[in-house]
Amino acid sequence: MRVATFILLLALQSLAVRCQPSSDSIIYWSQSRKLNWADFKKKTPDSSGYQVAVSSTQILIHAYWDGRIPDYKVFTVFKRYDSWSKDTSRSVLAHEQLHFDIGELFARRARKALLKLQKKNDDSVDDYLQIIYSNIHECDSVEAVYDAETAHGVYRREQEEWSRKIAVELRELKDFEVDYTEYLSE
Repeated sequence: MRVATFILLLALQSLAVRCQPSSDSIIYWSQSRKLNWADFKKKTPDSSGYQVAVSSTQILIHAYWDGRIPDYKVFTVFKRYDSWSKDTSRSVLAHEQLHFDIGELFARRARKALLKLQKKNDDSVDDYLQIIYSNIHECDSVEAVYDAETAHGVYRREQEEWSRKIAVELRELKDFEVDYTEYLSE
């Protein structure tokens, strides 16, 4: 079982490294670095329907082995060449930034839960993966609710409420914010 677990961890790490885009194509989430319209590099589709912008964000996972305990680094990235906009208003940009912030919120939740498992010396890869996948799934669900409740940012009052709520939750999980530059140099 431990050999199979180790092989799974190596496969996950290999996948994460291969899927890691070049630094020009992604932006790591940072409190000090907000999105701007120059970050949206994809050509606007001819038939985008009602959508005026699309932000492609992703929670990336890097798997490591720390002795007998699995270790995962969780990153939130904005994929520049998969993101586009045909409306360059500040309100639309704020809506798209909040999608990125929601991704970071769930990355922090995952980091917190993963650390709790590590402190218990839990060596079950399945336990770690359950946390990762459940946070990614919940993030997707929350983003869908966010778009529905704000009508993709059209409803200003709801947009402001979501912005406030996510900012509060990010502050509450401040201890689980990471400096991505530490990991980029490894």
